[in-house]
Amino acid sequence: MIPERLLVVPASAGDAPAIADVMSHSGSSWKPSAAEIAKELSTLPGHVRSHYLLGYVDGVPVAHAAVANDRYIDEPASWIVDVYVKESYQRRGFGHEILRTLKEWLAPILAGQRNNGAEPVLLTATVDSPAGDRFATNLGFVVRATRYVSRLDPWSVDLSRFAAIESSIAEAGVTFTTLASVLDRERDKFTHALYVLDNETMADEPDHHGATAGFEAWRAEFIHERDPGGTIVAVHENTPIGLTIHWDDAEEILIAATGVRREWRGRGIATALKLAGVRYARQRGLPLRTVNSAENAPILAINQRIGFERTQTATKWRADPADVQSRLP
Repeated sequence: MIPERLLVVPASAGDAPAIADVMSHSGSSWKPSAAEIAKELSTLPGHVRSHYLLGYVDGVPVAHAAVANDRYIDEPASWIVDVYVKESYQRRGFGHEILRTLKEWLAPILAGQRNNGAEPVLLTATVDSPAGDRFATNLGFVVRATRYVSRLDPWSVDLSRFAAIESSIAEAGVTFTTLASVLDRERDKFTHALYVLDNETMADEPDHHGATAGFEAWRAEFIHERDPGGTIVAVHENTPIGLTIHWDDAEEILIAATGVRREWRGRGIATALKLAGVRYARQRGLPLRTVNSAENAPILAINQRIGFERTQTATKWRADPADVQSRLP
């Protein structure tokens, strides 16, 4: 019997249906649509370098792999690797083969980083998949962080249950506005204040590891071409003290960030920001999705009280590229 051969070719946004098909049949609980994949590939920030691959057996897409700089951090030495193989084709060496091809593309870039004194780091995100966990472990990756993906039908929330919290916040002189409500002449200054606030609050995230995006990279990712009405800000005496940022598409709204200054925590402001997001989602006619560290007990408790339901677990792993190379068959 002739052994099956994996034909590995570069992939692009036009291959989104094939990529979505592989990911949806890999055992992962994340089953993205072709539209989601196409948007992901076509909206990468300018600082991100990336390479996407598809693996075929007899003309059938059975494997997908990708490597890219972390899109949320303007740090060229930080990489994320993803490998997916359809369940019916797993344990045949196809994951190793497509990863080897990916490493061949990445090798000269990593060599250049070493020559420049940078320490290359690889991360892989395996999504709620025992097969993916085994694959990463065998290649020398270790768990770095676990995150929960949760979803909410905004019309299922009884907002009256939170009236006392919202009333006490108002009595403390805290008001809520959106980036859309800020005058054009003041928007750049206000946006920079939000950037500073987001970095301050993100520094307290349990799985935050220090690197942050520069202002222009952050604005391009979080603000540029997003609905300014989805950036909701808690304000006290003209100073932003909390924010939540929403990204919406045709199918759902992602809560991209939520944070409150340390001295204002414990007063219900994060809850009020989430409730403002519920109202925004109702206006947009879309459900909400959020991704949070498994160690972030306060925000997970808020999500649970409001009614978010956990739908997915995403595990981040870390390994040294040389160690991965040495373990490939």
